[in-house]
Amino acid sequence: MRNVIDRMMAVPDAASIAGARWLESRLQRRFGPSTGTNIAGTLALAAEMQAQGHPGSIATLACDAGDRYADTIYDDSWVASRKIDLRDWQQRFQDLPGARPFGHDLKCIEAAP
Repeated sequence: MRNVIDRMMAVPDAASIAGARWLESRLQRRFGPSTGTNIAGTLALAAEMQAQGHPGSIATLACDAGDRYADTIYDDSWVASRKIDLRDWQQRFQDLPGARPFGHDLKCIEAAP
């Protein structure tokens, strides 16, 4: 239903995992990688809106509980075995709000009119 979608962003796996872990550190509750994807995209959009001086609100969903990911995205050995480097994205989340544009390398995909 592309006619109801204004925009989509491609979010790297490392950003999704780091986002889920960051939420856990803030909320003491685990979320899955799709929620990490949402938070990374939401923060990128917020940074873009701020840089352009656009006021507004953003809502997102916590799509999935994270308990079932204990052996995957919350396991450093599993992440390393897939050669996913979280360091850059973990730093971005740690630095919020930071001077570095959060979403400068997330690919935006414009929806069809």
